[in-house]
Amino acid sequence: MSAKLDEYPPSMTLADFLAWEREQLDRHEFVTGEVWMMHGGTINHSRIAGNLHFSLRTEGAPRGCEAFQENVKVLAAGCVYYPDVAFTCAPQDGRSDILDAPSLIAEVLSPSTEHVDRLRKWQHYQTIGSLAAYLLVQQDAPRVDAFIRRGEEWIYKGFDGLDAVIDVPDLGLSLPLSDLYRCVLFDEPPA
Repeated sequence: MSAKLDEYPPSMTLADFLAWEREQLDRHEFVTGEVWMMHGGTINHSRIAGNLHFSLRTEGAPRGCEAFQENVKVLAAGCVYYPDVAFTCAPQDGRSDILDAPSLIAEVLSPSTEHVDRLRKWQHYQTIGSLAAYLLVQQDAPRVDAFIRRGEEWIYKGFDGLDAVIDVPDLGLSLPLSDLYRCVLFDEPPA
Protein backbone atom coordinates (compact mmCIF):
# COMPACT_ATOMS: atom_id res chain seq x y z
CA MET A 1 0.00 0.00 0.00
CA SER A 2 1.20 3.53 -0.66
CA ALA A 3 0.13 7.14 -0.35
CA LYS A 4 1.38 10.07 -2.41
CA LEU A 5 3.61 12.49 -0.51
CA ASP A 6 3.03 16.13 -1.21
CA GLU A 7 6.03 17.26 0.83
CA TYR A 8 9.26 16.17 -0.77
CA PRO A 9 12.01 18.01 -2.63
CA PRO A 10 10.53 19.48 -5.84
CA SER A 11 11.91 18.58 -9.26
CA MET A 12 13.38 15.36 -7.95
CA THR A 13 15.29 13.24 -10.47
CA LEU A 14 15.72 9.50 -10.13
CA ALA A 15 19.26 10.01 -8.77
CA ASP A 16 17.97 12.67 -6.33
CA PHE A 17 15.24 10.31 -5.16
CA LEU A 18 17.62 7.40 -4.59
CA ALA A 19 19.95 9.57 -2.50
CA TRP A 20 17.03 11.16 -0.58
CA GLU A 21 15.21 7.88 0.05
CA ARG A 22 18.29 6.18 1.49
CA GLU A 23 18.24 8.81 4.25
CA GLN A 24 14.56 8.25 5.15
CA LEU A 25 13.23 6.08 7.96
CA ASP A 26 10.24 4.96 5.87
CA ARG A 27 10.21 3.29 2.46
CA HIS A 28 9.07 5.27 -0.58
CA GLU A 29 8.44 4.48 -4.22
CA PHE A 30 9.25 6.91 -7.03
CA VAL A 31 6.70 6.83 -9.85
CA THR A 32 6.85 9.19 -12.83
CA GLY A 33 8.44 11.92 -10.72
CA GLU A 34 6.15 11.52 -7.70
CA VAL A 35 7.07 10.10 -4.30
CA TRP A 36 4.77 7.57 -2.64
CA MET A 37 5.16 6.43 0.97
CA MET A 38 4.82 2.69 1.55
CA HIS A 39 2.41 1.40 4.20
CA GLY A 40 1.96 -1.97 5.88
CA GLY A 41 -0.44 -4.70 4.89
CA THR A 42 -2.54 -7.42 6.48
CA ILE A 43 -1.37 -10.56 8.25
CA ASN A 44 -2.55 -12.64 5.27
CA HIS A 45 -0.56 -10.36 2.96
CA SER A 46 2.54 -11.00 5.04
CA ARG A 47 1.88 -14.75 5.22
CA ILE A 48 1.48 -15.04 1.45
CA ALA A 49 4.57 -12.94 0.69
CA GLY A 50 6.58 -14.92 3.27
CA ASN A 51 5.39 -18.26 1.89
CA LEU A 52 6.24 -17.24 -1.67
CA HIS A 53 9.64 -15.94 -0.57
CA PHE A 54 10.36 -19.25 1.18
CA SER A 55 9.21 -21.32 -1.81
CA LEU A 56 11.37 -19.31 -4.21
CA ARG A 57 14.40 -19.53 -1.90
CA THR A 58 13.93 -23.29 -1.62
CA GLU A 59 13.46 -23.78 -5.38
CA GLY A 60 16.25 -21.40 -6.41
CA ALA A 61 19.00 -22.00 -3.86
CA PRO A 62 20.45 -25.14 -5.51
CA ARG A 63 21.03 -23.10 -8.68
CA GLY A 64 22.49 -20.06 -6.89
CA CYS A 65 19.31 -18.03 -7.28
CA GLU A 66 17.94 -15.76 -4.57
CA ALA A 67 14.57 -14.43 -3.43
CA PHE A 68 14.03 -11.07 -1.75
CA GLN A 69 11.05 -9.76 0.17
CA GLU A 70 9.87 -6.12 0.34
CA ASN A 71 13.16 -4.43 1.23
CA VAL A 72 15.00 -4.22 -2.08
CA LYS A 73 14.28 -1.75 -4.82
CA VAL A 74 13.58 -2.63 -8.45
CA LEU A 75 14.11 -0.04 -11.18
CA ALA A 76 11.62 -0.10 -14.05
CA ALA A 77 10.94 2.57 -16.68
CA GLY A 78 12.62 5.26 -14.59
CA CYS A 79 10.53 4.34 -11.54
CA VAL A 80 11.53 2.76 -8.24
CA TYR A 81 9.37 0.04 -6.69
CA TYR A 82 9.54 -2.27 -3.69
CA PRO A 83 7.91 -5.49 -4.94
CA ASP A 84 6.45 -7.82 -2.33
CA VAL A 85 8.73 -10.61 -3.59
CA ALA A 86 11.46 -10.64 -6.24
CA PHE A 87 13.63 -13.48 -7.52
CA THR A 88 16.87 -13.45 -9.49
CA CYS A 89 19.64 -15.78 -10.57
CA ALA A 90 22.04 -12.90 -11.30
CA PRO A 91 24.85 -12.28 -8.80
CA GLN A 92 24.02 -9.43 -6.41
CA ASP A 93 26.22 -6.88 -4.68
CA GLY A 94 25.32 -7.39 -1.03
CA ARG A 95 25.81 -3.69 -0.28
CA SER A 96 23.32 -2.48 -2.88
CA ASP A 97 19.65 -1.79 -2.15
CA ILE A 98 18.72 -2.17 -5.83
CA LEU A 99 18.09 -5.66 -7.22
CA ASP A 100 19.88 -6.27 -10.50
CA ALA A 101 18.19 -8.35 -13.18
CA PRO A 102 15.04 -9.62 -11.45
CA SER A 103 13.68 -12.76 -13.13
CA LEU A 104 10.36 -12.92 -11.28
CA ILE A 105 8.38 -10.24 -9.48
CA ALA A 106 5.28 -10.92 -7.39
CA GLU A 107 2.81 -8.49 -5.91
CA VAL A 108 0.28 -9.61 -3.29
CA LEU A 109 -2.91 -7.77 -4.15
CA SER A 110 -4.94 -5.66 -1.75
CA PRO A 111 -8.00 -3.50 -2.47
CA SER A 112 -5.93 -0.32 -2.25
CA THR A 113 -3.10 -1.50 -4.55
CA GLU A 114 -4.67 -3.93 -7.01
CA HIS A 115 -5.37 -1.31 -9.68
CA VAL A 116 -1.80 0.02 -9.53
CA ASP A 117 -0.27 -3.48 -9.47
CA ARG A 118 -2.33 -4.64 -12.46
CA LEU A 119 -1.86 -1.56 -14.60
CA ARG A 120 0.93 0.90 -13.82
CA LYS A 121 3.42 -1.49 -12.21
CA TRP A 122 2.76 -4.18 -14.81
CA GLN A 123 3.33 -1.66 -17.62
CA HIS A 124 6.63 -0.59 -16.05
CA TYR A 125 7.81 -4.09 -15.09
CA GLN A 126 7.46 -5.24 -18.72
CA THR A 127 10.40 -2.95 -19.56
CA ILE A 128 12.78 -5.05 -17.42
CA GLY A 129 14.70 -7.17 -19.94
CA SER A 130 15.55 -9.92 -17.44
CA LEU A 131 11.97 -10.38 -16.21
CA ALA A 132 10.52 -13.80 -17.10
CA ALA A 133 7.42 -13.82 -14.88
CA TYR A 134 5.08 -11.43 -13.08
CA LEU A 135 2.69 -12.87 -10.49
CA LEU A 136 -0.38 -11.14 -9.07
CA VAL A 137 -1.37 -13.04 -5.95
CA GLN A 138 -4.86 -12.70 -4.46
CA GLN A 139 -5.30 -12.49 -0.67
CA ASP A 140 -8.97 -13.41 -0.41
CA ALA A 141 -8.88 -16.65 -2.42
CA PRO A 142 -6.21 -19.06 -3.70
CA ARG A 143 -5.73 -17.43 -7.10
CA VAL A 144 -2.67 -16.20 -8.95
CA ASP A 145 -2.66 -14.35 -12.26
CA ALA A 146 0.65 -15.07 -13.97
CA PHE A 147 2.27 -13.35 -16.91
CA ILE A 148 5.06 -15.52 -18.34
CA ARG A 149 7.43 -14.20 -21.00
CA ARG A 150 7.85 -16.31 -24.13
CA GLY A 151 10.36 -14.55 -26.36
CA GLU A 152 8.99 -11.06 -26.91
CA GLU A 153 5.43 -11.97 -25.88
CA TRP A 154 3.77 -12.23 -22.49
CA ILE A 155 1.41 -15.17 -21.98
CA TYR A 156 -1.32 -14.88 -19.33
CA LYS A 157 -2.39 -17.85 -17.27
CA GLY A 158 -4.68 -17.94 -14.24
CA PHE A 159 -4.13 -20.47 -11.44
CA ASP A 160 -7.13 -21.25 -9.20
CA GLY A 161 -7.43 -23.43 -6.13
CA LEU A 162 -5.04 -25.00 -3.68
CA ASP A 163 -4.33 -27.90 -6.08
CA ALA A 164 -2.97 -25.59 -8.81
CA VAL A 165 0.76 -25.36 -9.50
CA ILE A 166 2.47 -22.37 -11.16
CA ASP A 167 5.15 -23.56 -13.57
CA VAL A 168 7.75 -21.13 -14.89
CA PRO A 169 9.85 -23.44 -17.11
CA ASP A 170 12.42 -20.82 -18.11
CA LEU A 171 13.27 -20.34 -14.42
CA GLY A 172 12.92 -24.00 -13.46
CA LEU A 173 10.23 -23.11 -10.92
CA SER A 174 7.22 -25.11 -9.82
CA LEU A 175 5.17 -23.33 -7.13
CA PRO A 176 2.15 -25.12 -5.61
CA LEU A 177 -0.58 -22.73 -4.48
CA SER A 178 -1.00 -24.92 -1.40
CA ASP A 179 2.49 -23.74 -0.34
CA LEU A 180 1.81 -20.08 -1.14
CA TYR A 181 -1.41 -20.08 0.89
CA ARG A 182 -0.16 -22.13 3.87
CA CYS A 183 -1.78 -20.79 7.11
CA VAL A 184 -3.77 -18.13 5.19
CA LEU A 185 -7.24 -17.57 6.59
CA PHE A 186 -10.00 -16.94 4.06
CA ASP A 187 -13.40 -15.37 4.82
CA GLU A 188 -14.96 -18.30 2.97
CA PRO A 189 -13.25 -21.67 2.57
CA PRO A 190 -11.84 -22.16 -0.96
CA ALA A 191 -13.83 -24.41 -3.26
